[in-house]
Amino acid sequence: MGSCNRYNPLRDEQGQITRWYVAGVDIEDRKRAEERLQHENVALREEIDSASMFEEIVGTSKPLRAVLVPYWPKSAPTESTVLDYRATGTGKELIARAVHKRSQRSEHAFISVNCAAFAPI
Repeated sequence: MGSCNRYNPLRDEQGQITRWYVAGVDIEDRKRAEERLQHENVALREEIDSASMFEEIVGTSKPLRAVLVPYWPKSAPTESTVLDYRATGTGKELIARAVHKRSQRSEHAFISVNCAAFAPI
């Protein structure tokens, strides 16, 4: 069941079939190799993601480090809601995208909402 047979004709000078020969190939080894490669690929992608956590955010200021180091990487794998109410232009959406990318919901769409655009109730 794990093999693949190919039947090929052997022809003479006039193009007439004189014999048939069979080439058999065991495809189980190839299937196992492809599965191994796929698992290694997934593992490497996960390793790259964890090694480059929040790589999109560039900065070395003390306030930025104070925000990034203790809070955001810890919140990404949780199911908790995160509220970032800092001022406009402070990188809230960038951090939200990074948290979403590392969360369990990363396969779903990230939807950015500009709350300032809503009329007050």
